[in-house]
Formats: sequence, structure tokens, C-alpha cells
Amino acid sequence: MKKLEVSSFALLLLAVMIGFPPVSSCAEMMATQVVEAEGNAYVIGLDLARARNEAIRDALLKAVVQVANRFLAPQDAERKSRLLNEQIYSQAEGFIQDYRLISESSAMDVYTVAIRVTVFADGIRDELHGLGLIRPNQHNLVSAGISLTIHGIRSYGDYARCYGILKDRTPGIRAAVPREASWGSARFDVAAEGTIPSVAERLREKLTGEIKSQDDRSLEIHLR
Repeated sequence: MKKLEVSSFALLLLAVMIGFPPVSSCAEMMATQVVEAEGNAYVIGLDLARARNEAIRDALLKAVVQVANRFLAPQDAERKSRLLNEQIYSQAEGFIQDYRLISESSAMDVYTVAIRVTVFADGIRDELHGLGLIRPNQHNLVSAGISLTIHGIRSYGDYARCYGILKDRTPGIRAAVPREASWGSARFDVAAEGTIPSVAERLREKLTGEIKSQDDRSLEIHLR
């Protein structure tokens, strides 16, 4: 019976991992950032289609602002708001790789959408540097690429929960790509913001686990 459980688990993991295209490196993942944003627009003359499109554009703009603010000091974002609006935010859709609609609704003459957006972070960063708003040595301060191994995985449910936390529910985690999976453990390439210790602490809390080892390139966590 145990052998059957292990085989089923391995087949499920294989099916999940086949669905992900290969990624050459964490540096490639860090060229983009995935964020969620909500957009709103008034419904005028019962034209829901127009309101929906405007709400999506509003959400895309907010996604670009989110990513830009990760590179900027708060005082710079406020002081240079006019320059940012003219040079970056006015062409926000040019920094969007793709997006996926999460939800949409219409109430009280307002159309609201929530979307998950993949933003060209490197393009925004380069624009900010060209405008003199960030220094060259700030380029890599927000990024960390690590190999994350999670031990203590005993079912496909454990694997799905861990991957869901990495993909959607951990602040600062930009991307997570499955690399290896076996009975008891799984390895991911993770692109994150901040230092390895800060990333480790966030993941320890979210995954409810213990840190087994960490260095500047890898992290191992054991589920409780």
C-alpha cells in the first residue's frame, strides 16, 4: 500500500512539473515581478465593456506603480511623482508582460477587477536609473536568487500547499519554479527581495517549519 502511495505521489508531482517551462536562472526570473492589483472605473451609460477595460487599465497602472516603489525611497516617490507620471506611469502598459483576471464585479455604478500581473521590473529599473532616481549600485539590492529545499513533504497536499505559499502568499517572493521533487522533499528556484536571512524568516513563518541550513545561495526548511 505504501509503495502505491509513493508512486501516485511521484506521478502527481511529475504532472505538475511538466506544466512549467524551463527557466535558465533566477536572474531571468528576477527580470520580471508578479504582483496583484485592483482597478476601478465608473460605469457610464450602462457601458460595462468600457468600464471593464478602464478598470483593467487602472489595475495595470497600479501594478507598475507597485514595482516602481520597490526601487524608490518613499520620499523620492512622492517628491518626483510628476516626473514618474510623465515618464513611466503614462506608458504603464509597455511594462506589462501579461496578466490574469482573478475576479471582477459591478456594484453601485463602479466596475472592479482584481488581476495578477507580470511586470518587466528590469525595464522599470532602467527607466528609473535613466531619470536619475536610483543609483547604479541600487540595481541588485532588492534581489536574491536562492535554491530552496523543503523537507517533510509527505503528500501531494503538502506539496501543493508549499507551492501555493511560494507562488501567491509570501510577501517579497517574486517567482518560484519547481526543479526537483521526491518522496519527502522538493526543491524550487526562488527569486525574492531582500537578504537570505530575511527571506528565510518569512518562509519559516509561512511554511511553519524549521530552518535546517542556509547560506548565500541555498536554504533548507523542514516542515513541522
